[in-house]
Amino acid sequence: MPILLFLVGIGALIIAFLIRAPQKGGVFIPALSFVVGLVISAFGIATLSRSFDVQRTTEFDHFVAHSLEITDNTDAPIALFLGASLSRNAIDDQLLTQLLREQGYPHQAINLSLQGSSLQERNKALQEYLKRAPRAPDIVFLSVVQEFDELSAYVFKVAKFSDRAIDQFDLPSAQWAGLGIVGGSCYGTVGCIKDIVFGGIHLSLNSLNVGLLSGGERFADVETLPAYDPQTKPREDLSDQDIVEGLSEILPIQARNGPHWAMSFRAMQRDQLVQAGVRKINYYAPPVINADVRGYTQNVCAGELKDFTCIPANSAELLDQLKSQLWFDSEHLLVDGARIYTEWLAKQIDESGALK
Repeated sequence: MPILLFLVGIGALIIAFLIRAPQKGGVFIPALSFVVGLVISAFGIATLSRSFDVQRTTEFDHFVAHSLEITDNTDAPIALFLGASLSRNAIDDQLLTQLLREQGYPHQAINLSLQGSSLQERNKALQEYLKRAPRAPDIVFLSVVQEFDELSAYVFKVAKFSDRAIDQFDLPSAQWAGLGIVGGSCYGTVGCIKDIVFGGIHLSLNSLNVGLLSGGERFADVETLPAYDPQTKPREDLSDQDIVEGLSEILPIQARNGPHWAMSFRAMQRDQLVQAGVRKINYYAPPVINADVRGYTQNVCAGELKDFTCIPANSAELLDQLKSQLWFDSEHLLVDGARIYTEWLAKQIDESGALK
């Protein structure tokens, strides 16, 4: 990286030396020169980064590298689970692999999930995995959770101006966010305006490759880290009564579709996966205490996703097992809760034929 920066700096000095200063009073020529120079710089940085396989490194890259390492070291078909923090805390992929094999499935489960990741950020990580993996996963399980469907620019809720936010907000991601904003997938008028402003800024930063050379890293040098994040101590005090009452409420099924942008995004994602060689695409969501959040996934499974295997965590059998101090907070499980959910999930995968 220092060599690249040095070469870019030398090039910039040479260009500055050769270019004549504009005549006093001229506005158009200086402005045009600035824009042309900016475009050339951005193009040059992009070309250099691609040539040396340099990219902004985010947490997701560590998990992608770990997933690739597992894939490289096994001949087993891959069952890939893609989600956010609910999945990261809830799916013990090593235990799930063991349970699936006890049921006669040869699959290797891989949890590829990151807290606070928007649908766009998850898909970017998924495409990175698919591009570098020796073969496509046999099965992909995609998480469907209300909050991410209803905020098309979800990244601005958790990580404005971070490497994660800049990295994921390329033109396609911005277009999807814009489609959602037009359809109202933002928090009110003020929230929509903020998302539009932040979107424009982040798209500009991404397009101009701001910070890419100074903070970039070759993918081959990225440290491998597992996504599964077992938690042993709660970060939120939840009373037994709140847990029991929340998990005792199971709303009736009312088939529905997700927001238009999220439906369209999932359809696009399925096309990408099929073209990459994925045999089957399924959907799921880990449990939370809030019945409305669980009900959303249940209803989308019954409506928009009725033609797919979809496993909402809304069965009384599972929820009864979680009615105790097994919660990291109201949305995330502690390690003992993750074990219960993973065991239940393995059973549901078998009974639903999700791997067949």
